Amino acid sequence: METEIIEKIIPKGRPNRPGYSMQPKYITIHDTANPSKGADALAHARFLQTTVQKSSWHYTVDDQRIVQHLPINESAWHAGDGASGKGNRSSIGIEICENEGIDRARAEKRAAELVAYLLQRLNLPLEAVVPHKHWSGKNCPHLLLPRWGEFIALVKGKLAEYQQAASRPQPAEKPAGEALVQEKASLPAEVKTPAAEEALALKALQEQLLHLEARLARLEAAVFGEQAGSSGG
Repeated sequence: METEIIEKIIPKGRPNRPGYSMQPKYITIHDTANPSKGADALAHARFLQTTVQKSSWHYTVDDQRIVQHLPINESAWHAGDGASGKGNRSSIGIEICENEGIDRARAEKRAAELVAYLLQRLNLPLEAVVPHKHWSGKNCPHLLLPRWGEFIALVKGKLAEYQQAASRPQPAEKPAGEALVQEKASLPAEVKTPAAEEALALKALQEQLLHLEARLARLEAAVFGEQAGSSGG
């Protein structure tokens, strides 16, 4: 996923979190039908966490972010086909925002990215992506239905990218010994190992000792020279 998913999970026990376990077989696409200013993904997250309505879905997507409201292994109330309906009990619900000022094309691209990611992750076919209308007959997603084929093409293209990336061969791991030798060989010259640093310190100490010995020799010569001069006078 290129876009980070922000988790704003509906608390357990809320009336819009059914709590039924689910093995997803479909992904259902909705439009929020909320053109109000500021009705972005985060605003819908706040609504879902406080509402007493039995209404919920798994993700909301706007032109900036993706927000998750429920785990994908739990059902939600979004398909309008009843408590035991296949839409509610076996599909992941995704709402695409349409608030005032939104870059709707960008939001649809983010939604297609999310759908492709879920298809890849859950090993579902492209045919598993359906509109809300598939379950209840409702004219939803009302903005996407006239262009449904274009949206599916976006999903298909993104899914192909993910599948291609997953099929690329990964570099084989090298044996530990070989990897260590190569790592040492590739170290820049200025990087010193502990042994090298110790050798440098020893060399510096030896140079200091030689310098001190030379100094001591000069002092001794001067002292003996003065003594010889005084005894000769």
